[in-house]
Amino acid sequence: MGNKSISQLFDKANLLVEKKEYEKAEKMFNKAIDKRPTDYRGYEGMGNLFYAQGNSKAAASYLRKALMYESSSHAINYRLAKILYAMNEYEESQEYFEKAIQLNKEDPKSHSGLGNIFVKIGKLGKAIKQFSVALKLDPKDSTVHFEYGCALYNMEKYEECLKAFKHTVVLKPDNDLAWYQLGKGNEKLNRIDEAIKNFTKACELNPEFGLAFRDCGILQYKLQQLDESLNSLQRASELLDSDSLTFLNLGFVQCENEKPNEAYKYFTKSKELYLKNNKIPQEIEKNNETKLEKKKEKKTESETKSETGSEKENKNEKEKEKEQQNETKSGSESPSESETGSENEKQNEKENEKEKETKSESESGSENKNEKEKKKEKENENESENEKEKEKESEQEPKSGKEKENKIKDNEKVNKMTQKQIENRIIYYESVYGQGMSLFLLRQFEKSKIHFLQIIKMDLPSIRKIKKLVKDSALFIKKIEYREKFQKELLIAQNNGPEFKKIDWGELPIQLNQSDCLKISKLIKENGYLTTIKLYGNHRIESDSLSKIIESINHSNTIEKIKISGLTPEMSRIIGELINNENKKNKIKSMGLSFTEIGSKRIEYICEALHSNKSVMKLQLQLFNCGIGSAKIINEMLKNNKSISEFKLSNSKINCKVLKTFIDGLSQNNTIRILDLSNNQIEAAGCKAIAKVLTKNQTIVSLNLSNNPIAEKGFENICKAIKKNHSLENLELNGHVFGKLQAKMMSSVLEHNLYLIQVHFQVDTDTQRHTTMVKIKEKLERNRQLALPIKRDFINLLNNGHISDFKIHGIPLHKLMLQCRMPENISWNNILSILNQYSKSQVADFLFWVYGDFMKASNNVPQIAEKLGVKNLNDFSLLNSLKNLYNDQDSKDFEISCGNNIIKAHRMVLVARSGFFRKLILDSNDQLSYFKDKSGKSPQALNTLIQYMYTDKINSEMNETVLLELEDAVEYYQLNRRSSLKELFSFED
Repeated sequence: MGNKSISQLFDKANLLVEKKEYEKAEKMFNKAIDKRPTDYRGYEGMGNLFYAQGNSKAAASYLRKALMYESSSHAINYRLAKILYAMNEYEESQEYFEKAIQLNKEDPKSHSGLGNIFVKIGKLGKAIKQFSVALKLDPKDSTVHFEYGCALYNMEKYEECLKAFKHTVVLKPDNDLAWYQLGKGNEKLNRIDEAIKNFTKACELNPEFGLAFRDCGILQYKLQQLDESLNSLQRASELLDSDSLTFLNLGFVQCENEKPNEAYKYFTKSKELYLKNNKIPQEIEKNNETKLEKKKEKKTESETKSETGSEKENKNEKEKEKEQQNETKSGSESPSESETGSENEKQNEKENEKEKETKSESESGSENKNEKEKKKEKENENESENEKEKEKESEQEPKSGKEKENKIKDNEKVNKMTQKQIENRIIYYESVYGQGMSLFLLRQFEKSKIHFLQIIKMDLPSIRKIKKLVKDSALFIKKIEYREKFQKELLIAQNNGPEFKKIDWGELPIQLNQSDCLKISKLIKENGYLTTIKLYGNHRIESDSLSKIIESINHSNTIEKIKISGLTPEMSRIIGELINNENKKNKIKSMGLSFTEIGSKRIEYICEALHSNKSVMKLQLQLFNCGIGSAKIINEMLKNNKSISEFKLSNSKINCKVLKTFIDGLSQNNTIRILDLSNNQIEAAGCKAIAKVLTKNQTIVSLNLSNNPIAEKGFENICKAIKKNHSLENLELNGHVFGKLQAKMMSSVLEHNLYLIQVHFQVDTDTQRHTTMVKIKEKLERNRQLALPIKRDFINLLNNGHISDFKIHGIPLHKLMLQCRMPENISWNNILSILNQYSKSQVADFLFWVYGDFMKASNNVPQIAEKLGVKNLNDFSLLNSLKNLYNDQDSKDFEISCGNNIIKAHRMVLVARSGFFRKLILDSNDQLSYFKDKSGKSPQALNTLIQYMYTDKINSEMNETVLLELEDAVEYYQLNRRSSLKELFSFED
């Protein structure tokens, strides 16, 4: 037969294949092969025919024969590689793809095919190179763009993979898989809104795409879009009726919707579905069940004895049979990260790879391999025998040893698990956790505790998600135990009133129901010893229940502290009435209030009540998100309130604009001693506003700005303000790492500032080793020794030469000061002659002790003091010396006329302690010795104030009227102080 007739025969056969007349085509190809057995076209045609019929093995066999006669055919190499790829014969497929590329480097399909091979064998870098080449040759191939994106996604190059998927949807907008993968990429980059849009688009294109509905619902739940999430997940449950992850998230959504009954059903179904398809968690479930059974058996010893060894063996055999049955079942569905969009294919591919390895080994049949296999089998047999011997030995050992071995075996199982298996197992743990949580919401605490204990007692792999589950489970158990403890405390309180002085529900968000609140209210009314009520963990306490508690507090005359969280505007109104009630027996001194809702009305009632309140000294507000409206209300409260000494406004998302809104109130307020603005959003501009407060307000003792983004510029603003401030003792600026420049700035501030005792700010490692930090510590230690305002005030006299009597080495000396600190038998001339024997630095050290009791590490002070007759420095302390000076009426050189009374004092003491008298005396041309008081204060109040200037204490009892007069007198005469008057004046017998 000639060439033309053979060619015509091949053409007719190929047409019959296209028409799907396979029997006729096969006869023609066989006829052609018989006529010309060396013509590759016959084998190629047969290969195409069998491939069209779905017989890949036969097709591959014929195509291999075709290549024996025509190895340079690009088409045959490409077709054979493609068939082998579908058969999961990746190594051989790779060879033929590479040959196809050698024959035609410009074919994009060959490059993309080789790229898919590299994806399957885990060589993602090589796969990306092949996809890149294919896209250069054919940039409009949407399939290659998609495959390229999947490879990048698996390499965790999410930004790049998004570009590839975007090209895919541009070229093929109806590709639902591409939209889905686009959503997965955005999800990895935490672009939740974009990911939801992508999943929604995939669902629109394919209403049967269950994975898209599920993942969309999960993200909607993260954004608390509960209605949308519920709809998406319910649709996913219809399409994926055996997917445990879908039902798990439905359970969490229904928990948020406060439908714990439905949530429990979903969690239970999720757990059941998972146990059908997975082996290891089922073993854990059995282990946990046996642990619980053992606990019950300990209580009933008769039941433990009834169990025989044969029964245990039967149970073990049944368990093994069940495990073998579970191994044959398929795994659960999970999100797509490959071409088809599901992980089931990946599992199948792995199984096919294993089958391929076993087939290739059996076909090769080499003697070396058989010998190796025999050796391995012997080794495995030896290992199994050793394990059996160990098990027998362990049975003879005590139970503690068995438990240790079980833990080691479980850990070995965990180590053998893949990351995918671990991630899938999390579904099981979350289902158990969800069951416990829904039972907790149903207030079935004992059953709930069993589920949480299951989580804690499981031998779990160390993964962040699982650690969080264990931590949360432990937290729920604490809540349950705390509730049990609280019930016991209520019973104890009823029987032992004087010993029960505090109700503290803890920092746990436990819901108080109406019954609990009634019990608390009854306790407050009946117990006359309660001082503290703390309900700051209850985010869902009802207004009616709270009003009953507040009503009982209102009639109590012992409660001084309350702390409540989760407040709504209605609850705020109730507490406002408590504060504003002038006829109430009780006077609340400390309040801690946390609000959940946004808006100014939540604090309006409370702040208005605080305008005229005179009892609340400590106020802590947590506003969740403080806005301009709330800030204006706080500003007015700060301007009008005259009692609050400690004000905390942390964790309220205060920014610079909000801070500036109530900065005037802080500047004008003269009672706040402790100010806490930590954990907000205050930047450098906000620090500038606070700096203005520190220059105007000289009453703030402690300032906390930790965990605010103040940066270096904000630090600089605070430092500038401290130079002009004489009251701040404690400054906290943690949460930002500063450098050498800021450390030097702080050191410079402390050079002249004698008031700062504690400064907390973080520096980098280089700055920590720098000498500047040592200097800062030394200066802070100096200030700690000068902690009392009286010490600082007299130290400042060393810089004031206007009323000094003499100078030595240029340092001004006050005769009265040195004489009151020295023994009576030493004269002024002797003091000067002895001091002249020492250097300026030695005299300066000694004078710091004289004026402020400040002791340096050097030995200068004891040495000079001993020459002056002071053998024991403690006998001549500053406070004792000034107390003696106060009692010395003859040496007093200044008179104050108050009504019909004359009050005497020392000019030196008045200049040191009072800003008013300092200006009055130093500005006068003559040596002023008389002053007529025009403040309108009573002689008792003014005399008490002068006494405080000498001693820092008051030895006489005062009523509240005199105390209020003193409050005004301190401000009028500009005295430095450490705390509010109620804390400042200590009453002694």
